[in-house]
Amino acid sequence: MLWTRNDTGKATLWKINPSGATNGIIPIINSAWLYSSKGVGQTWQATSYTHVNDTTGYVLWARDNNGQAALWKVNPGNVSSSTVPIITSKYLASPGKPWLASSYKHISDTAGYVMWTRKDTGAASLAEIDPGTLAEGAIPAISTLQLTSPAGVGAQWQATSFVPGGIASQTGR
Repeated sequence: MLWTRNDTGKATLWKINPSGATNGIIPIINSAWLYSSKGVGQTWQATSYTHVNDTTGYVLWARDNNGQAALWKVNPGNVSSSTVPIITSKYLASPGKPWLASSYKHISDTAGYVMWTRKDTGAASLAEIDPGTLAEGAIPAISTLQLTSPAGVGAQWQATSFVPGGIASQTGR
């Protein structure tokens, strides 16, 4: 479970046991901070966490004020330490301001999808990326799919998540 503070940009990752819930309370197994000197802080927010396995997870960070985003590959298996170890971190090529990287879904070591949203219009876009790209600079989008919001809606509606299987059926993957 990913928790983030809007006022400070601090984030923590909790390892929980939903099957161990009693009286509606889910036990926390471990928790650790997400922190680095890579520029995250007050204007950065952790917007999404994707768990791959015991040694790999991805945290998506976004800056609401300028459209910047970063993807961290982390080791969630070491969540018992005081901070979650970062394996790699890279910036993402952004569509620009006022787009916000709101969600990341990991498909494989060479494929993932970032959902970009706009608070002002309600527009949404999915960008296919290669999370393993080692090129300098930002991870570029391989392809982009613009999403159409429900008829008659605008800025009040925001896309918040998606299921990768739906993408696969549309793109032939």
